[in-house]
Parts: sequence; structure tokens; C-alpha cells
Amino acid sequence: MSVFVCVECGKPLTEDVLALPEMPQRPHHTGEHGNYRATATVPRGRYAIDPEPFGAPFVPSSEDMPCYRGGSLYMYDENDHDVCLRSDGPRDTYVLHPQDANLVSIWHRGSCHGMSHFPEGWNKACACGAVVGEEISECYTHYELHLDPAKVRRRD
Repeated sequence: MSVFVCVECGKPLTEDVLALPEMPQRPHHTGEHGNYRATATVPRGRYAIDPEPFGAPFVPSSEDMPCYRGGSLYMYDENDHDVCLRSDGPRDTYVLHPQDANLVSIWHRGSCHGMSHFPEGWNKACACGAVVGEEISECYTHYELHLDPAKVRRRD
């Protein structure tokens, strides 16, 4: 079992969690039958390491990528053309169920059901104010919490 702690102050940020052997496949969200949120990528009490880049900064990409896989998203440029942005953020983020951490939201940009994944970047902080992660939980995103490996430490 492990607990993730803030690098800045040493405060525990999570409950005890157990490592998964690999990053799970992200559940497909259909939005049917009143289900406004995808199933969590990682079950409660577990964590995984995502080898893909995640979060800000974002850079334009000409690749055909699905939205939100590892943090890609579509935006509109000044001429209202679709622009695909891909994450150029850190690799090997720790992915947890959002309810396994006790963090403070530092901004909330979303629609009606949760936190959206936007270029503003990381949206969760330790109680000491150090920005440590990003939750995505809107109805059209995955349901997961990413902790920045440079801002947290795993304590076994």
C-alpha cells in the first residue's frame, strides 16, 4: 500500500492505495440512460501510472487523435476552425479514482457535471496551496485524477 504526499509540505494527499500492474483501458462513455459520467478509469483504492503525456502545456497537433486519450482535446482557433491540441505535459502521472484524494479545487471550469480538461492546466492543490494534480470528471471526459509526479511523492 502507498500514500501520496505533497512535495512542498509532506501532507498526505490520498488514502492508502494499491498499485495496478498497468494503466487500465479507459471506459467508453455512452451518455445513455441518465448516466452523466463515465465509469472511473481506476477503481477506488488503486492507482496506475499513465505512460502518456497528460495535461498542460498543450501544443497543436496534426495527428488524428481521439479527444481526451492522455489529454488531447479540440479547441477552436481565431477563425473558428477545429484545432487538435495534444498534451505536452508530464509522463508517468499517477492516476487515481478522484474520491481517493483530499485536494482543494483551485479552479472549476466545466459544464454541468464535473471538471473539464482545458488548457489552463492543473486544477487541484494540497491544502498548503501547492498545485499537485488535475481532475477530469465532466460528462464527456474520462473520470480520473492525475497527480503530477514532480509535485507528489509516493510513500510506501
